[in-house]
Amino acid sequence: EAMSPAAFAQKSDQRASCIHAAPYQGAFVAQEIHEALEEISAVLSARQIDHSLVLGFEAEAHVAVQRASLLGPSAALHDAKDIALLWGSPVHYISDGTSEVALPRLSPAARFQVSLLRTLRGFEVLVVPHWRWPWKASPEDKVNRLLELLEEAPSR
Repeated sequence: EAMSPAAFAQKSDQRASCIHAAPYQGAFVAQEIHEALEEISAVLSARQIDHSLVLGFEAEAHVAVQRASLLGPSAALHDAKDIALLWGSPVHYISDGTSEVALPRLSPAARFQVSLLRTLRGFEVLVVPHWRWPWKASPEDKVNRLLELLEEAPSR
């Protein structure tokens, strides 16, 4: 379903305020993950990038992206894996708390989900950190952020 840029931005702002105002427990975390993945899916749809929102799988909810839709025909030549985008909510990260400059790292449970998607589906997995998502940006800027995160991700 097509959405005007103004309507897209308004819906994005509504999601951002809802997600960031909720306490991160139980159902609220599930809601945050679902809405963030819907946002990512809408951004990819706006750029006509082939993907699917996967909510009922053995692993955590994710967006499955066909690498060829991002890289074109060269992806098939390089036998590039498709990509699973996971939302990295605050509960997906831990920190040792000893340094203000230390970046949070994935929790053991989040690392397990990444491994599960790699093993079961053969995906390259990218966790989108909640603090790096540009909620109020344009759809084009959001796609660019995803591409930047993909470029920064180490190849597995």
